[in-house]
Amino acid sequence: MNMNKMALATMLMCGSISLANAATGGQVNFEGSITDTPCSIHPDSVKQTVKLGAVSKPGLASGISGPEQKFKIQLLNCSFAMSTPAPGSPIGNNVSVTFTGPQGGYPGTGVTNTLLGITGSAKGASIQLIDYSSKPVILGQKTTLQELAQSSNTDLEFTAYLKPNPGVAASDIVEGNFTSTVNFIMNYE
Repeated sequence: MNMNKMALATMLMCGSISLANAATGGQVNFEGSITDTPCSIHPDSVKQTVKLGAVSKPGLASGISGPEQKFKIQLLNCSFAMSTPAPGSPIGNNVSVTFTGPQGGYPGTGVTNTLLGITGSAKGASIQLIDYSSKPVILGQKTTLQELAQSSNTDLEFTAYLKPNPGVAASDIVEGNFTSTVNFIMNYE
């Protein structure tokens, strides 16, 4: 009997030693790019998710937009070359943003490049983007120029909200989930 207990104790000890030596691991991936631009873009700004929330179907049917959500593109460590024709004048110290994505709207009333289309089971609404100068973003066109300061960090702030498509009938607004993706390009002038 004692021999069985000793054998069992030895097996348990060996098992716990091998568990103590077992290691777990993982992987860390790094992504980025080097660009020939005056400013770096903060990593949190490169790929964002803006939550537009649960928007009321009756509200949309009454022409009421969903809640506004802010998002920003953070520019870091802006550095500009100085021009030779007008000494002391920076080159490329103005920036605009061009957004591209699916156009929103409603079949029958036409799509418009002032609204970002949605996909999913929800229907009858689009996303309105507003730029840092409080103007609607026109997809595929540059936003208003923003002047940047040498050796500075700048937040370009935008607003997004869900709104009913122009001329949509209440019966054509369908509840469900939606997503949309918009890409952006920085334009330095």
